[in-house]
Amino acid sequence: MVNDDLRGEIISRLEDLPTLPFVMEKLLHIVGKGDYSMAEVADIISKDQAISAKVLRVANSAYYGFPRQILDVKQAVVLLGANEVCNIALSVSVFDFFHARHPLPIDAVAFWRYNLGVAVGSVVIGKKVGFTPVRVLYLSGLLHDVGKAVLNFFLPEHYIKVVEACSCGEKEVEVERRVLGVDHCEVGGIVGEMWNFPRHIVSAMRYHCDPAGARDDAELVSIVHVAECIVYALGIGEKTAFVVDIEEFAWQTLSKSVSDFRNIGDEINREFLDAVSVFSDVMS
Repeated sequence: MVNDDLRGEIISRLEDLPTLPFVMEKLLHIVGKGDYSMAEVADIISKDQAISAKVLRVANSAYYGFPRQILDVKQAVVLLGANEVCNIALSVSVFDFFHARHPLPIDAVAFWRYNLGVAVGSVVIGKKVGFTPVRVLYLSGLLHDVGKAVLNFFLPEHYIKVVEACSCGEKEVEVERRVLGVDHCEVGGIVGEMWNFPRHIVSAMRYHCDPAGARDDAELVSIVHVAECIVYALGIGEKTAFVVDIEEFAWQTLSKSVSDFRNIGDEINREFLDAVSVFSDVMS
């Protein structure tokens, strides 16, 4: 039975969500346009001293291995590229935005490690099936579970009921609908549109549990869906008792481009460990 009263309360409370931080909003806007310059990315990030400092900390990490210290965001953009620096800045911005909210029904660090895993997993799978443009894959994976983040971080008194009701053999969205009257995918779609996220990211947020519903973005959402299932299977980040099965539609969609997914889990795990080494100092 759907809890219609609670559903109405949750949907209405979404209107009270805070606005996005400047850097996150502006970077998502230019990503949505799909055409941005190195100077534009550097200018946006430089307006936030805290994010700039974290971007520089990542850029100067051992992972990138530059022989000399990178001293400013413009230099980082030149050396790493606009897309890479944009992804770094959005990763730390998203983490900071949600991580500051307490108390939490879930482990915030584990949750964002999981989302980081889905982000890099989406890139790995997308490259394997020849999806273009590659640049949209990372952010679609990183932000696909914003709906769950909203329910957890801004409405913890409600989502704790989902955590408590968790039982083996049920899908997460089924428990959410039963307890809350709404699932995190629907909430994600609403919030994504409210915050003017790019269309493809909103599709990933709304349909990653049901890729067949994505229509024009079906391939992208199928990639995120399969990445999510593999990341769950690898035990990256969140620990769950929910059933996480790959939807047949997603397999069929991606198998049109590639039939060999052997060792994909190992490849995603390697890329995840690399990503964790990059963000370890700023996402803990």
